[in-house]
Parts: sequence; C-alpha cells; structure tokens
Amino acid sequence: MDKRAAIYVRTSSERQGEKASPEIQESDCRIYCESHGYHVVEIYPDIKKYRAGGRLVEPSGTRNDRPHFQRMLSDIDAGLIDVIIAWREDRLYRGVNRAMLEVNERVKDKIVGVELAKEHYDPTVATVKAWAAGVELDAKHDRFMMGVANRLSKGKAWNTEPPYGYKRKGDYLEKDPSEAQWIEKIFGWYSEDVSVKDIRIRLIAAGAQQRQKKVKNLWQHPTLHKMLRYEPYWTGKQKYMWNEKEYIIEIPKIIDPQVAKACNERRTKYKRYPAGNARHKTLAAGLAFCNVCDVRMTVKSNTNGRSRIDGTLKRYVNYSCTANYKNGKIPGCAGVISSTKLDGQIWDKVWSLVSIPGIFEEALEKRIAELQSQEIDAEAEHEKLQRQLDGFLIERQAVIGWARKGVITEDDLETQLMGLTLQQREIERQLADTQLLLGNQAERLRELGNQFREQVRAGFEQMNSPSDNLEIEESRLQLKKKIVHSIVKRVDVFEDKTAKVEFLIDLPALVDAPEVCISDTNELVCQRSLPLR
Repeated sequence: MDKRAAIYVRTSSERQGEKASPEIQESDCRIYCESHGYHVVEIYPDIKKYRAGGRLVEPSGTRNDRPHFQRMLSDIDAGLIDVIIAWREDRLYRGVNRAMLEVNERVKDKIVGVELAKEHYDPTVATVKAWAAGVELDAKHDRFMMGVANRLSKGKAWNTEPPYGYKRKGDYLEKDPSEAQWIEKIFGWYSEDVSVKDIRIRLIAAGAQQRQKKVKNLWQHPTLHKMLRYEPYWTGKQKYMWNEKEYIIEIPKIIDPQVAKACNERRTKYKRYPAGNARHKTLAAGLAFCNVCDVRMTVKSNTNGRSRIDGTLKRYVNYSCTANYKNGKIPGCAGVISSTKLDGQIWDKVWSLVSIPGIFEEALEKRIAELQSQEIDAEAEHEKLQRQLDGFLIERQAVIGWARKGVITEDDLETQLMGLTLQQREIERQLADTQLLLGNQAERLRELGNQFREQVRAGFEQMNSPSDNLEIEESRLQLKKKIVHSIVKRVDVFEDKTAKVEFLIDLPALVDAPEVCISDTNELVCQRSLPLR
C-alpha cells in the first residue's frame, strides 16, 4: 500500500540557513515522493502573511499558529496522512517550540512519519537539533536587541524614515528646509485661529508637497491634526520605548515653544464630543447661522459647576457663533444662545407651517406658482445651469493653479475663491428650483406635501405636551429633527436672540416618509406611511 504523503512548504523569514523558493521546495518534495512511491494527497503551503493577534505576521518556523501547518495537523489526526514530506527540517519548525513538539509527539506515537527531501530526519536527535537551532535564534535576537539599545543610548536616530520636516544625516536627524517651512506655516496659521480646513486649502494652493508622491488626497485633516500634536517639533526630544526602557533622542526644534503653546491652548477648546453628544439633542445643528458674521453656529455644552440633588452636574447646551475676532465680538453678532430657546423658536415656526390646515398647502402652492410663472423650458435651463456650475468648478481649479505658480497672492486667492463660492451657491439654488419642474414634479410635490402634513397631524396630536416617558420624549425629538431638516434651509440668529427661519421644500426628504410615533398609554407605537407612487 502506497503511503499517503502531505507536502509542507514554508517561505523562510529567517536570514540564516539555506533558502529555496516555494516552487523549488514543492518540486524537490514531489520528486522525492515519486522516487519512493508515495501518493501526494495534499500540499500545505504557508507562503503568505496571515493575521494573528490583530496584526499581519510572517509564517515563521517559530510560530505554531501557521494556518496550513495547523490544517495539516488536523488532517493527520483525522487519519488522512501517513507521512509528512518537507524540504528541510527547518521548514516545519525552528527551535524548541510548540510547533516542534506538535510534530514530534505525533511521530513518537507513530501517528505519522516525517521524511525530508534534502536531509535525513532522525526523531531521536530531532529534539537536540531543534534546541540548538533555538539557541542560535535566541542569541541572534539578543544581539539585535542589544544593538538597538546601544544605538539609542548614544542618541542615534531610529533606523526608519524620519518624521516629516527632518532628513537623515549619518546616524542623526537634521531639519529638512523644504519640509520644515510647511511645518512652521501650519503651526503659525493654526495659532492665528485659521481652521484646519483652510490650512489644507492654503497648503494645496501654495503647492506644498507631502513626502508620499502618490497620496490621493493631499493634506487630509487627520494628517494635519497629527502634525499639530507631534511634540518633538517644539520640544526637540524624540522618545522611544525599547525592551521596556525609554530612550530620548535629541533632534532640532522646528517650532517655537510659544507658538506651540498657543496651538495647544486652541486645540484644547475643541475637544470632540462623545457618543450621544450635544448635537444629538438639538433640532437645528448645522442649520443655524450668525446673521452678522455669516458663519455656521456650533453646538456646545458646559456646566456652571452647580450640582443637582443627586450630585451630578447640570449641563447647558448652547448654539455659539464660531467667528473669532482678536478685537472682540463685532456689533450685531449672535454670540451664544440657549438651545432650548432657539429650538423652541424654530419649532414654533415649523409647527405653525405644518399643523394648521391650509398653511402648508398654501406655502407649497405659492412656491410652485413662482416656479411655473417663469415660463422656461425647465430641461434646457437645467442643462444650462449645470454647464455653468461645471465652469465654476474648472475656474476654481485654475485659480488654485495660479496661486501654486505664484501668479496671484494668497489674499487674491481667498478673495477669488470666496467670489466663486457665492456664485456657485446661487447656481445650485437655481438648479434646485428647475429640478422641481422636471418631469412634472411640481404636481407630485403638491401631493407629497399634503400627505406629509397629514402624517404629521396624525402622529403628533400630543407632540407639544410634556411626557415623563424618556423613550417617548426621545422619539418626539428625533421626529421633530426629521421635519426640521426636511423643510428648513437655514436659520439666521440675531443679536437679540430671535431667529429667522428660511424654508426649503426638500423633495427627496418628503419622498422618504418618516416614521410616525404615537404615544399610546405607556408604550410607543411606530408606523411608517408609504409614499405615493
């Protein structure tokens, strides 16, 4: 009876010892099997990296978790294999480890045999040979660890690619002027309250290059934030942990410590909100603008330090104007307004539009009449506007290109981009208007609007009455947000804390009918109404 043979192939990640490609290993093992009359039942190739412990690792001979090695052991235990054929013993394992013990135990129990294509396998001395190989690997590892520790203790740079802004000179790091200038500009702009978004625009416009030549999107926000947090830029001290010991390497400073301090102080003001953040509990996050500064207001929460009866701090959620002025707030700026006060005003205006019979239909009819009274060929006008919009995008890229070549200054760049943005927004508004007329969608808009109002009235007869049920209150808040974000385009907030709501009939939002949640005693019943077809 021919023996059933399993050929095991492994690429070597170790430097010592003779190497052979997987193809050569398999070929030599097949020739060996043919010369001995063995029937090859399976090839087990550990030739690629695999994931172990959340990271990719090489199929080292010191590892027992190699996927095909484990699969081979399972087939041996299932009685499918009589003999393992490997190129050399070090293809199966290296050193005294679990992999060696797994094989030797099965050989000792006569479950399987081991034969090698390029050397003789003696199970009686396999343990001694594996131990010797293990000693060699351990010694090599110790020499490597000591070599790196000695290098770091002498203040020599880590043998990897230097951080952005530096280049290697022998064993040490020095400033790379071509990169360091951009580090200085990034910190300088950020310390002057320039947003990360605008910093990215400035870098691209100025032609600043990242070190990676094939970056799809230059100067992405995470990259800039990482640079702004990199302490060696202003401390001149690079820290490394090696073999559970900390080493500090001295490198040239790029950023003045005072500039870095200003950046750090600014960054601490803008901590990211955790899950369930303040924006979640407001109606108009992203829609509210300061009427004078014309910037979007952010949602922030804070506490006055006073605790409730249960010991927890009471938090206050506010909308805040994000404009920063070195000489103080300009006259007319909305400043800060309580979310309860602003959301209450917004909801009163929205509710008056959608809850009273006839009001919502009137608003829709008026809007549709305005569009239809223009007496235009909607399709042709739509194509014309789309071409204009494409033209603005091309012109924007051209302006950025001029700035990169130094044809225009940064101030000219900002002015021209601002003008293009305003024109682009007007074109986009006109596009939205003409889109409503395409395919006779004005009539469909009227029908959907009527249906939407009926859904709101049916599901929210108790909308404005308080409830002790937190689940009901949360459901009401979320449905209010759906309504507000469906029909409100913008909210302008004034200095006296009053608000002007600009409505926009958003057709896609109306087509996707929202859930209608009705409080029924102590339970919450949710239904979804189907849109018209």
